[in-house]
Amino acid sequence: MSNNIITKAATSLFLLGTLSVSAAGFSPWAGNTSAAQSPLRFHPRVLENTFSPKAVDKDGNMVPDDVHIVSYHKTNNTAGVVTGPNGEDWFYTLELDGEKLIENEYVTEYDYHTFHVRIYDEKLNFVGQAQGEVTRPEGTLRCQGIELGTQVTKSFFNSNASDYEIMVTSNFNPAPVEGVARYGAKQTTEAYSLTAEIPEGGSKCLFAQPGYAISMINTGNSISENFLIALSEETSWDGEDKEHVNYTVYKKAGWGTPAEKVTSFNIDLKLAYSDGINETIPFVMTTKGNDVYIATALYEKTFLDDPTASDPTLAKDNNYVITLYKASGNEYTQVAETKIPCVGGAKSPLWKKIIANVMNLKVDVIESEEGPALGGAMLAAVACGEYESVEAAAAKLVKVVDTVEPDPEIAAKYEKRYEQFRQIYPACKPLFEIIK
Repeated sequence: MSNNIITKAATSLFLLGTLSVSAAGFSPWAGNTSAAQSPLRFHPRVLENTFSPKAVDKDGNMVPDDVHIVSYHKTNNTAGVVTGPNGEDWFYTLELDGEKLIENEYVTEYDYHTFHVRIYDEKLNFVGQAQGEVTRPEGTLRCQGIELGTQVTKSFFNSNASDYEIMVTSNFNPAPVEGVARYGAKQTTEAYSLTAEIPEGGSKCLFAQPGYAISMINTGNSISENFLIALSEETSWDGEDKEHVNYTVYKKAGWGTPAEKVTSFNIDLKLAYSDGINETIPFVMTTKGNDVYIATALYEKTFLDDPTASDPTLAKDNNYVITLYKASGNEYTQVAETKIPCVGGAKSPLWKKIIANVMNLKVDVIESEEGPALGGAMLAAVACGEYESVEAAAAKLVKVVDTVEPDPEIAAKYEKRYEQFRQIYPACKPLFEIIK
């Protein structure tokens, strides 16, 4: 009976599903190409009514539309995919120039000085290029890496021009102070126009701000784009504020005016961290129709009472708070807040309610927080003859302090999903031997 109950609970929860929101963004120092010095062949995703039938060679292999060879850099993605203004898969190559500081069988490190990016559309037609020098923050030892933003825009940074635009993010390490080495990283993001030819003296920088782009959303259409871009400004440089991150949202440039800051959220990272493994992004920007929303997710207290302790414990009476803000012009107003108790399953009001609804049974909450220990003590008491039976021991020792009743409407939905699972499982069972 208990196995059937557990199966029913698990499958009902699985089939009911949950709603999740993900952030559109990128990690500026993501994984690197594995094959050194190998040509990179672009195979664009086929879009409907975009490509004619592909040519194949004598062995039946698809022939690439084009081949671009780019230099390999272990710490940078020198070729890859970006998103075009209307959601297309576009492509880039990135050439870097700088000083090689270290090279051995284990590591190669550069100090990058300049970059040259070329952008191609989904048909591998040349869109434009940009070339520039790395602008270094004060106190920089070296530029450790350069990455592109994932989104090509048309008129976000310069509404007066017809050129496409691309963001370039540089990662910097700090210089020693008074002969003492410093460690850490911080980023700067710049935006450049993409032109057919590189202007004398290099491409024009349209925008320069600390941080890197983590979220880009478009509330416009294929005729008129209307992006919002969020930058994450943080640092791990020794001697600087490592405990906070500033998320700043920018709207597109106007006629004769640059891209403008709309709002910012200063996040205390101590309230964002949990166990050091299952970390979440504390800031998300999204849309529903033409409405723009920002959500933050933080703990009310630090996840652990003392994270530096040798045997840290969870903070008591803590909540994970998700706060939702809605845009009205340039103002973001709080419209909702959800608090999720950070307690064990037996203490969570939400979990107890889910169990009651899944099982369609009332759930009695007992006074003792040490259920297994109490059960063991009861069995020992029965074995020693203190009580005649387990039932008699339970009647004497177990005190019910709360009862959670199921919600008939929700319980019926779980039951419907479970009945669907019971029909699906026999049909799928023969496949388990094949895929295990």
